Amino acid sequence: MDLARTTFVVNPCSAGGKTGRRWPQREQAMRALFPQAEVQFTHAPKDAVRITSDAQARGQQLVVAVGGDGTVHEVVNGLMRGDGERATLGILPSGTGSDFARGLGIGPSFEQALDQLAEGKSRRIDLGRVESPNDPARTEWFGNVASLGVTGEVVRRVNKSRKWFGSKPTYLWASVGALMRYRNARVRWSLDNSVAEDRRIKAIAIGNSSYFGGGMCIAPDARPDSGDFQVAIFGDLGRFEAIRRLGETYFGTRIEHADIYYHTAKRIEIESATTRAVEVELDGEAWGPLPARVAIEPAALRVISPRRAVR
Repeated sequence: MDLARTTFVVNPCSAGGKTGRRWPQREQAMRALFPQAEVQFTHAPKDAVRITSDAQARGQQLVVAVGGDGTVHEVVNGLMRGDGERATLGILPSGTGSDFARGLGIGPSFEQALDQLAEGKSRRIDLGRVESPNDPARTEWFGNVASLGVTGEVVRRVNKSRKWFGSKPTYLWASVGALMRYRNARVRWSLDNSVAEDRRIKAIAIGNSSYFGGGMCIAPDARPDSGDFQVAIFGDLGRFEAIRRLGETYFGTRIEHADIYYHTAKRIEIESATTRAVEVELDGEAWGPLPARVAIEPAALRVISPRRAVR
């Protein structure tokens, strides 16, 4: 890989605007290692998709997302456009969550992530592909976690917030508020063409990696190079029971509860079992309502990261 053919995609609005304010100083450190790299800034949603797709088409070999999980999500989708040779993904975490970087063992500091990036050690990871049976134009990829149910409301609250207090407090406050108001949804799903289940749920998380929500280990056994998802199903939990179990996601292990289940799957089909819309989020970004088909794409992308994540 020719590191001179590198594009940094910087989201200056990530981390509540801190990324933009800190970038001039950080760019000096970056230029010491990538003197010929180009830098492009996003100005609106989906800008990173377009910038990445264009850079890849021009022959750039490394595209680096500078921002949070939303920025990485857009860069991943830009890289997955087209049929030619794909550029490698790099990540300099600078967002409210940066959970995908955490799961890959990148950083956590900007300086550590930059050193890892300059080493240029890449590995292949899986991606999740999400399709709408009703609208092929809504097909997207995710690297970290796709989820539905109360998590869609959490994402809406986080994305509306000022994010002044950092990652964990922002997501905790949004999660507690959403759990207090959310009515459990009835959905129907099938894993790997198994017999469909139909029941009320608080949330379903489909993990290609382990962390979401600012450090919550929602899918503790998920690995982005395993060829499988870990699917965590949170059943018909009450508000206060769900809030109580929320804290257990920070322990990094499975939650022991009669109505919380973990499965391994390569493909999941999900639809609402009522007329109620159930929202889906991908890597912390709103995707839209069910129905959805989710499938693993093994070894779909190269990413610069340590060989083993730090857990």
